[in-house]
Amino acid sequence: MGDVDLPEGVVTFLFTDIEGSTRLLQSAPERYGEILEAHRKVIREGVAANGGHEVKTDGDGFFIVFRSPTAAVTAAAAAQRGLASDALLLEYGVTVRMGLHTGEAQVTAGDYLGLAVHHAARVGSAGHGGQVVVSEATRLMTDADVPVDFIDLGEHLLKDLARPIRLFQLRADGLRVDFLPIRSLNAATATLPTSRTSFVGREPDLKRLLIALDEPGLVTLTGPGGTGKTRLAIEAARELRHAMDGTWFVDLQSASEPAQVAARAAAALDVLDASQPDTIMSRLTERIGQAACLIVLDNCEHLVEPAAELAERLLSDCPELRLLATSRDLLGLADERALRIPPLDLESATELFVDRAARADPGFAPSDDDLDVIRTICQRLDGIPLAVELAATRVRHMPVEDLAARLGDMFRLLVGSPGRGLQRHQTLQAVVDWSYDLLNGEEQAVFRRLSVLAGRFGVAEAEAVVRDDSITSSIAEVVFRLVDRSLLEHDGHGRYRQLETLRAYGQDKLLDAGESEATRERHAVHFLALAETADAGLIGGDFLEALDRLEADAENLQTALEWAAADDDKGLALRLVAASAVFAAVTSRAPLITVASRVVSEATGEEEFLAAAQAALGIAASCPGWERRLVGHAAATMELLGQETDQPEDADHLRAWALVGLAIVTALTGEAPSEALVYAARAETLATRGDLPMVAAGAGLARGWERLRAGDVTEARRLLAEVLDGALSRPETLWFAVARFWSGIAAMRAEEWTEALGHYAEVLPTFRRVSHKLYVQWVLDHMSYAALSLDDLPAARAYAEEGITTSADSGLGEGSNLYLLLERLGLLEALRGDATQAAHYYERAIALVNPDRGPHDYAALVANLASARAQSGELDEARRHAREAIDVIGRLEDVTLPTGAVQPPPIGNALRAVARLALAAGKPREAAELAGAVVAIHPLDKSPAHAREYVGRFHDALAEALGGSEQLAKAMAKGAEMPDPLSRAREVLSAV
Repeated sequence: MGDVDLPEGVVTFLFTDIEGSTRLLQSAPERYGEILEAHRKVIREGVAANGGHEVKTDGDGFFIVFRSPTAAVTAAAAAQRGLASDALLLEYGVTVRMGLHTGEAQVTAGDYLGLAVHHAARVGSAGHGGQVVVSEATRLMTDADVPVDFIDLGEHLLKDLARPIRLFQLRADGLRVDFLPIRSLNAATATLPTSRTSFVGREPDLKRLLIALDEPGLVTLTGPGGTGKTRLAIEAARELRHAMDGTWFVDLQSASEPAQVAARAAAALDVLDASQPDTIMSRLTERIGQAACLIVLDNCEHLVEPAAELAERLLSDCPELRLLATSRDLLGLADERALRIPPLDLESATELFVDRAARADPGFAPSDDDLDVIRTICQRLDGIPLAVELAATRVRHMPVEDLAARLGDMFRLLVGSPGRGLQRHQTLQAVVDWSYDLLNGEEQAVFRRLSVLAGRFGVAEAEAVVRDDSITSSIAEVVFRLVDRSLLEHDGHGRYRQLETLRAYGQDKLLDAGESEATRERHAVHFLALAETADAGLIGGDFLEALDRLEADAENLQTALEWAAADDDKGLALRLVAASAVFAAVTSRAPLITVASRVVSEATGEEEFLAAAQAALGIAASCPGWERRLVGHAAATMELLGQETDQPEDADHLRAWALVGLAIVTALTGEAPSEALVYAARAETLATRGDLPMVAAGAGLARGWERLRAGDVTEARRLLAEVLDGALSRPETLWFAVARFWSGIAAMRAEEWTEALGHYAEVLPTFRRVSHKLYVQWVLDHMSYAALSLDDLPAARAYAEEGITTSADSGLGEGSNLYLLLERLGLLEALRGDATQAAHYYERAIALVNPDRGPHDYAALVANLASARAQSGELDEARRHAREAIDVIGRLEDVTLPTGAVQPPPIGNALRAVARLALAAGKPREAAELAGAVVAIHPLDKSPAHAREYVGRFHDALAEALGGSEQLAKAMAKGAEMPDPLSRAREVLSAV
């Protein structure tokens, strides 16, 4: 805001802004600030010299007010002369449009109100850079002796103004006079199709398109059929129609001959003369001329060459023309700007489905469960608007669950309403047919064969599955052409993919062509070779490099295995299992492991391949999280191969890995610790004989974990340190990560919290890298606990919150530590005094714990919830929870955890809850006695500072209620001698 003392009554407003400022910012971003400041300096000098008041500066525009119209006209002329002579502004071609209008307005809260302000703004937007447009009111009130005059521009209807107004152009020494016709509604011719449905989900794309259309030239919207290119183009034209001198829509979808392209354009612009067909181009260029116009050429893909010829001729003769083409293929002009229109994101696609379903069935009101199903439908339809809209219309005939179940037959299911629009917009099948039929024979063959590839793929993969004697062209060149025609997507990093809708169509065509079996065989053989090469790296080579290679083609590995299993090609299927099982376990890909296990369990014969597959699953059993599910395969490997001998054998490496799996799983379960040591020793013997360092590392892990479970923490730490030392030359291996993780647990057992945090910080990136969500969550849980033990409460909270986010994003089930992370947040809230929020976290944690399978944790959580409810004054709830906790605890005994630590019943938690209840109920002596019993169980001198502080606040409250610290000490001493504190807690609870 400029001056505070703004003039009122009849004043003259000046609005200015830089023409093409967006284009200027894009072309000279490093100097834009300098340019903007130079332009402001010139305008402010002209305004100040003529008594103007700067009301607002908005980006590159000014809003200025003058008491006198003569002063305003003089200032505008001076400013334009200054702008035209500034060296920097001249260098970058900066021009400013200005508009003047005189009228009555009032000042309110330092700003102007009144129709005159809007009137002036519209006058300002009507002109061009370097031009000063003046309303008739300003012209009439300007003094006659001013050395300027005015060019009559005629009457114009401006946006938002009810009646046409007469406009004039200021003419003075040093000012340009040759300008295009001003921008007004009576100059804007628009022939745009009407839209009967709402515009959903494309707002970001529309903004991107409007920015591209800010400057003249050709912009081509590309994308697969059905993505909404036409609708987006219409919306952009509708947005720009008042800013253009003409806006026309040219529909080419039914044109079949090259000559019809220019003829359709001439018809849309109303310059077609049937008696003189040879004059079409000259009439078009004459009609557009130097004006700023927009022409939409819709559906160019089947007439690319004539559309390109028309565009090139019009753009060369009409410098201010904007051409917006929609096509599944680019037109190929040198200065063409391509905007690829992607499918809708999930949120927008869901919104579109619901909107169109409600139009089809006005009673449609989806529940939360329905919305989940709709999201699944939209994902499977790739977010293609046409497919989503067609699917949405089916809610008139079936529930969304049935619709989702039938999407496998999507091309026959998604049929539009007959009799509306052209046939190629009636069904998803017809839309894709249109694109497919425009391909030549080799392009069609490549397209349909690529449909066997799942997910993303590179040119090498395309070459492997497509090439046979019938294809002579470069596969890479055909792939590039399919991208240009929107039948493939390119991720910008050398990888491609077919949308699932296009892939399903391609597979149908592949069957029709009789090419499915041969193409799938090439696919399986290629990915088997890739997996066999990379698999060796997972168990002893460059782990991360192998992981990257396999992750890039994980979907294709699973697809190949599923096809091999379905075709009953046992040898191929078993080799695929052997090559992919370890990768699947390392990255926790349950679907791939499930298929692999089924293939092995159903296999007969092929003993060599079966042994290799069993062994691979046995190796996978030693990967984090898969021990129990896959250990049977390790045992089956030993049965197939028999016992190891004194002499080296080819199958020793398979035996070695099977023994490692058995050693690790047996150690982790703790059911037969002596057997774990035997398996480890046998594996180490084979590792030494066969130079298998990763086997030796796995055996060391098994021995270290067995010692940890046995309570020999010192020896466990030593053994794990040996594994770490041996793995330092390969710090990227999975065994190194597991050794780090287990070393962190061993350090926590020794209460070496800082060391534990160091181990966890080292291992966390590896588990993140392999996307092992369960281990990521476990590490974050342990880091939170260690930080809490070190009194670093902010870090404890941060680790817990990140662990909770990991859980929410991964759908972790059994084995998840989510409830412990929630409990940790509850404790942190309790420590800072927010009992209500603490109770919230405890309740969420309780909902995740099975009282039968985890009674110790369940009882502790319920007792903590009782304490929080007592602190927040919800005594009835506190009593109920405390009673439940005591009932559960009364049935519990000590339990040994998988880490070897002993977890006693959480008696202290229950006593603490009843003590807080007793204090709240006016029984401080009973509360103090129970507090003494708690301290006897959990001595304060062994507790972290935050725990001592938290308990200290409670003890202070007890001392105050009892009348002093001496009385508190006596009561607590008595409580410490209680023979059965849990029974006493029951008695107190019944009395409060």
